[in-house]
Amino acid sequence: MTADEVSHMSSEKELVFVAGHKPIFGDKLRYYLQPFFLKRLNMYQGIYVKKHGCEAACKKYTSGGKLSATLLHLPVSTTHVVSGSIMGVGTAKRLNAVRWGVAQQMVMAWVLTIPCTAVMGALAYQLVLLIFG
Repeated sequence: MTADEVSHMSSEKELVFVAGHKPIFGDKLRYYLQPFFLKRLNMYQGIYVKKHGCEAACKKYTSGGKLSATLLHLPVSTTHVVSGSIMGVGTAKRLNAVRWGVAQQMVMAWVLTIPCTAVMGALAYQLVLLIFG
């Protein structure tokens, strides 16, 4: 593409640059318009029953958390940041507004994920060694 073509490119299109690779040209993905991503966002409704105005606060704190982590070069999960933001907003409203049972299940899942996948990876590696020597 020429510089002129890029400057007149539709706002629905996007160029993605990755070091050492050719540029990628495609359509912009607007997660808030995609059913798959909307379904993922709706799963957080089980943590806290949101009231009017809470969505803006959750989005603001999620953006701030992700931006801070990016600037500090910290690897964080968007799911964790969103969940924490929702629980924080719920707690600010009142402590019992958060469904702590659901939050506890999420934290347990987060804590167990890495050790369980490490064990499964080690078992898979041993299996591959047994089969292929």
